[in-house]
Amino acid sequence: MKRAYPTTTGLIVSLMMLIVAVWSFGFITRNVLAAEPPDAPKIQHVILISVDGLRPDAIDAADAKTIQSLIQRGTWCPKAETVRPSYTLPSHVAMVTGLDITRHGVTWNNNSGAIVQHPTIMTIAKQHGHSVGLWIGKDKLQELAAPNTLDHFAGAVPGQPGYASAAKLTDDFVKVWPNKKHAFVFIHYSDPDGAGHAASWMSQRYLDAVRDTDWQIGRILDSVKNTGVESNTVIIVTADHGGHGYGHGEDLPENVTIPWICAGPGIRAGQIINRVIRIYDTMPTVLAFLELTPPANIDGRIVAEVARRPPPPVLAPAKP
Repeated sequence: MKRAYPTTTGLIVSLMMLIVAVWSFGFITRNVLAAEPPDAPKIQHVILISVDGLRPDAIDAADAKTIQSLIQRGTWCPKAETVRPSYTLPSHVAMVTGLDITRHGVTWNNNSGAIVQHPTIMTIAKQHGHSVGLWIGKDKLQELAAPNTLDHFAGAVPGQPGYASAAKLTDDFVKVWPNKKHAFVFIHYSDPDGAGHAASWMSQRYLDAVRDTDWQIGRILDSVKNTGVESNTVIIVTADHGGHGYGHGEDLPENVTIPWICAGPGIRAGQIINRVIRIYDTMPTVLAFLELTPPANIDGRIVAEVARRPPPPVLAPAKP
């Protein structure tokens, strides 16, 4: 019996059907993966919390239940990294400008009285009519605050003790928030860093400070929930550096590895990001949640695993 071979017409039809099937699968896959949940609300508020000196492994060691709950209901990266050298002010400048230290140029780690000259989350948010609140635990972070960009400021100020406790900052937040729910909030808690320098990182005193700060973060989350805006608020918890022994300036994994946690509506629960997120990726990611565009040539990249929508066209270049 002769073997039946397909005709040329039959081959063409089969090939066309295969192409259509592959294209359709790709189209559906792309749109399913990229689409927001149909009921995902518009993000109205982003609260960025920086816990000074928080190592990722300290979260479980201190039994920091609030941060653990954010990890469970959100997405987290246990291997994010800060800039090198890993000092507080240069790291926070990178966090809010999207620039590595070699680009933003802030290499000092004291309150020099200067103001960051690059666009920041705060300046861009304010430029687009959003309200901005800043709570800082160290006075050196005042260098992040360009004139006429803040609707509320609380924390350490020059001429007074250079630190404000986590409890003091949170007391002010929970008093202010019900009456003024800012679009962008930046909170800097310095207590774990102080304990690390005094008693060493991962000491009992350090872990106690992490646990106490975690409780203050819980108060922030309670205030957000109690004022009815939890469903349109994104929370990001990260750090400026880790620590080892009594310091954190050396280029060691314990010093440069930081946690990066993001929780809120539309963000996948329990997702772990196993690649390295850079501290300066925080800036464009926050702006993406607020539907604002970062400068064109920054070093940071939007964290695609949590970003819900593409940014609008490029706004303006960053300074070289």
